[in-house]
Amino acid sequence: LPWVLARGEGEAAERIVRLARDALRPTLANAGLAQALYESTPEKGTIQQQHFREVAQLLKWATGAA
Repeated sequence: LPWVLARGEGEAAERIVRLARDALRPTLANAGLAQALYESTPEKGTIQQQHFREVAQLLKWATGAA
């Protein structure tokens, strides 16, 4: 199951994105999904089923399978 590695708000969220970019990981802004995951999923917690479809689409995009 997909899970949340790290989460944060404001400067913490900006740092997470900066670290991902520095590690050459793909990033994509999706404020609605980010907020929903932040509210429903603890750090290192699995993503709830209601978010599977949207997260799967992002994973396909990130891996170049889309």
